[in-house]
Amino acid sequence: MIAEPLSRVLEATGYLENGAPAAPSVSIGDGDHFQQHPSFDPEATWRSSLPSTQTNASCSRKITVYFKYAPEPVDPTVALWQRELWNRGFTPLLWVVSEQRIDLYNGFSRPCSQDSASDHFLGSYRTTDSDLEELALRAGRMSMETGTFWQNIPSLNRKTAVDRQLLQELRDLERILNATDLTLEEVHKLIIRSIFVKYLFDRKILAPPTLEDICGRSDLSDVFDDLTAYHRLFAWLQATFNGDMFPPSSASFPDSKHLELVGRFFRGENLVTNQQSLFPYQFDVIPVEFISAIYEQFVHSAIHATRSSLKQSDIHYSPLSVVSLILDEVMSNLSGNETVLDLTCGSGVFLVETLRRLVHLKARNQPLSRNLVLDTLYNQVYGIDKCETAIRISAFSLYLTALELDPSSQAEGCPRFRPIIGTNLVMCNAFRVHCDPNGRTLLDSNRSLKRFDVVIGNPPWSYLGPDQSAHVAALSAADINQPRIPRGVSFDFLQRAIQFSHDRTRFGIVVSAMPFFAISRTARLAVQESLKKLLPLTLVNLSELSSSLFANANMPAMIVLGRHDRSNGNDMTLVQARWSLRNRNSHMIEIAPSDVSDLSFSAWEKGPVLLKAGFFGRDRDVSLLLDLREQYGSLKEELTRFKTRFRAGFITGSRNLKNAQFLTGLPYAGRKTLISGFSFAESLPPCDVTHARKPRHRGAFLGPMLLMRQFLVDYPRPRVAICEDRVAFDDAYYGVSFAGADSTDIYEIISGILRSQLMSWYLLMTGSIFGLTARQIKQGDFTTLPTPDLEAASRSDAGRRIRRFVNDYRCKEPSGSDWDDLDRAVFDLYEFDASQRIALRDGYVRSLWQWKEERLSSMQPVHIGGLTRYADTFLGTMDAWMGLSGRGRMCAEIYEFPEYTPLQVVRFFIDRSTCKPEGRVVIQRRPLRAVLEGVASRTGEWIAPEFVGLRELRVHSSDEVNIVKSAACRNWLGVQALADADAVVRDFVADGWSVR
Repeated sequence: MIAEPLSRVLEATGYLENGAPAAPSVSIGDGDHFQQHPSFDPEATWRSSLPSTQTNASCSRKITVYFKYAPEPVDPTVALWQRELWNRGFTPLLWVVSEQRIDLYNGFSRPCSQDSASDHFLGSYRTTDSDLEELALRAGRMSMETGTFWQNIPSLNRKTAVDRQLLQELRDLERILNATDLTLEEVHKLIIRSIFVKYLFDRKILAPPTLEDICGRSDLSDVFDDLTAYHRLFAWLQATFNGDMFPPSSASFPDSKHLELVGRFFRGENLVTNQQSLFPYQFDVIPVEFISAIYEQFVHSAIHATRSSLKQSDIHYSPLSVVSLILDEVMSNLSGNETVLDLTCGSGVFLVETLRRLVHLKARNQPLSRNLVLDTLYNQVYGIDKCETAIRISAFSLYLTALELDPSSQAEGCPRFRPIIGTNLVMCNAFRVHCDPNGRTLLDSNRSLKRFDVVIGNPPWSYLGPDQSAHVAALSAADINQPRIPRGVSFDFLQRAIQFSHDRTRFGIVVSAMPFFAISRTARLAVQESLKKLLPLTLVNLSELSSSLFANANMPAMIVLGRHDRSNGNDMTLVQARWSLRNRNSHMIEIAPSDVSDLSFSAWEKGPVLLKAGFFGRDRDVSLLLDLREQYGSLKEELTRFKTRFRAGFITGSRNLKNAQFLTGLPYAGRKTLISGFSFAESLPPCDVTHARKPRHRGAFLGPMLLMRQFLVDYPRPRVAICEDRVAFDDAYYGVSFAGADSTDIYEIISGILRSQLMSWYLLMTGSIFGLTARQIKQGDFTTLPTPDLEAASRSDAGRRIRRFVNDYRCKEPSGSDWDDLDRAVFDLYEFDASQRIALRDGYVRSLWQWKEERLSSMQPVHIGGLTRYADTFLGTMDAWMGLSGRGRMCAEIYEFPEYTPLQVVRFFIDRSTCKPEGRVVIQRRPLRAVLEGVASRTGEWIAPEFVGLRELRVHSSDEVNIVKSAACRNWLGVQALADADAVVRDFVADGWSVR
């Protein structure tokens, strides 16, 4: 029973409705997650998305807000609560509600004191109506569901979360231990062993009486002061875990000085400053999966020790949000008896969560048992990795998870585990299983590869370097006989994974996104050949999130869900995970219905550019792209008529140099040369290059010329310069010579097209790099642009307007609305209709989001002007259909809400009286709650319970439709209005409306 003051607060802020949870994301009580710390027993909880339908084991791994009622909050008690929530790692916010006020505390803030929570205090609200209304807007359920909360309270982010802080302090411990006489490998083993013991002790599996019986010490910190006690404890661990965690070879170290450093770390001493402070970590609370981050850190430490760049590492810690997304899909509707293989298990983050889910699936909501847990561990969970450290940390993580799931571990102590290294966890190269004695556990009686029901993982993505002999030899041993992607490895692992499967095996694997969008035909065929075997297929593009999810990666990520979701009849589903403030600050992945689209595999084979447009665009974008490619040939084909083409500039270097004397003395355009308007901003210096690795040839530099920068600078219009005479240019540019052309008209029109919104839209929809990992243009990205007949264009009115614009701005950069003249002229040249122009203009806006400032501005609340444009576009699209249906015309009602309102609503309704064009959009100033109540009274649908996660709703009756979305202005562009209108027409047709 929730106390009345808390119930009233939660009703006012949208978490409760008539005393019950207002949505599935809200639950009353959460005591099961706080059994070890009953002092904190929250009355209510909000979680970032629906709990898994398979098991509630992963609920605590989602972003969570806790609500606690305390008649008279005591600061030390609140500090204790905050410390536990911080250790859980996924709690940004704690509400402490008393009779007269609501106090908010930062759950991501590192605990500094056992007696005071003031360092984590975010603000206080009274229980008055006005304060509750403001609190609802800033941190109420709708604010949490839409993610606007993260914008309202920007100080909340995971920079100070438990995993970040623990990694930083372990990094210091690692460095200091390594400065002694221990090797880096020995340091890592000592740290892993010590953390494992700390987990056992904090989780009361290794209770003080047991510890005293083993080594004569009841406090774990004291064990690190006594070398004899430590070795006794180590011998017990070795016997209990059969040498999997602590092989005899590691028993020769450490000595007292090493143990002393570890002991000081566990007592809370800062080993850098020697300052004593609170040791905030509670290993009975910290998720086991965070150990994966420690493993990644160790790998990168080893790389750094060999003076390799961290960016060259192909090991990427799999964030729990990625793991959860994959397992939610591939484990949907399983029985719990399936076998699972991770081909590159690393530290075991996938296997840990898989074990947890399989156990709960098999239990079928019945109480867990030790036998059930161990049977699942020994017979269903398998992993491969060639790194011994990874295998041992994976064993470490799986043992801890088994102990965590075992309901009798605290009462009966540790079970005596069977060895899992060499049986479940195999240390070998995944491609050399047949050749390595360690791989025999993965072979059946006929020495064929065993087949698994689920194959998951996050294999290496990166180029292995110029010497791939070991990898190629392994591939040969694996007999992978199909096209391979040059200079890449992630799809080699996917192809190998298929060999461990049967015809119903499900796949959930993270790979590099780059090959999917590559210009190379070889790469594309290799990708398609692999994926064809996994249909039906779902692809989740993480490119917008890769920098935050995989901080050490230098390329974007894609999730491949193979043989997935057979119910909808589509053989390929595309999901674009969008960047948001919530993702940036919490690393959670959010997906709205509009982020999901379908593309047939055969259509992708016929039109490779459709894949990226399917991720980044809407139906109107894809349709426009198809129309353009059907109507026009490419820019490359047009230039061929003039016997010329774009070429990359010369490449300098220190090896394989060739004579380039013909470049010497020519005006030189380099990387630092500025372009203003359609010319270089200053006189070009003479070229002093005499030798180059790829000097090209003399004809490539003859004037007149058109040069285009390879990189987009400060907005998505490419920089273009017209040069009347010869010019030398390096590989920062692509250039086309018109030395044989009769007229300057042609390259002036091309330069105008290249700098228009059409080009920006085209790069976003089809470019092989732009929008994915860098603001870069490849030659094949723009030379495929559908282009009208250039000779005919030069004689048209639109062509003359383009040329006039180019010459007016030959030496100065256009600004602001100046560009409108060029864009209108290009649109007229292509004869685009009104809806196509909307898609192109908004494509330019969306391409601007590749710059941080524009991306942040896209998350700002939409203004009335933006809503009005949205409504006008929607109505314009509906007019034709409404006219044909004979049901009158639609009008719109938009609402001006108070600041911080998380939602926006636009109501479209049929006016059967006199709806005049100039008065079709009406602006109302009303509270959000009143608007939602009005929608409910007219349609019978109460929106609030349905709006869970980042969702977009259409609620309609026979004569009106209400569009409900997050208030961020990126959701209210004209191209969304076109898509929403198309969806509404489909809704009406499905409801029986017909064209009369």
